[in-house]
Amino acid sequence: MGARVDAGGGHLDVVMELVDGGTLSRMLQDFGALDEQLASATTRQLLLGLRYLHDRYILHSDLKPANALLTASAVVKLADFGCARRIGGLVNDTSLGSSDSERSS
Repeated sequence: MGARVDAGGGHLDVVMELVDGGTLSRMLQDFGALDEQLASATTRQLLLGLRYLHDRYILHSDLKPANALLTASAVVKLADFGCARRIGGLVNDTSLGSSDSERSS
């Protein structure tokens, strides 16, 4: 994956790998509910992708089956970052809720 800015026109070109397995949404439409093992593997991959983004202070903000692309070997890739936003490096555990000491009081 890569990106470049066209100096003349100010366009941003994003290049990514070909993901030819369709979307999770389409797979669910075509084949119905996933069995427990496939659902677990798919969910794990989605969560690992989100952790990767969150570790870089990026919120996807539009997670849904239509935005989960599948490779031919069932590897899940998150897509459609049109609603994504950077939250900055100032987030810590206590800013997301009450601390353990506040909960015990």
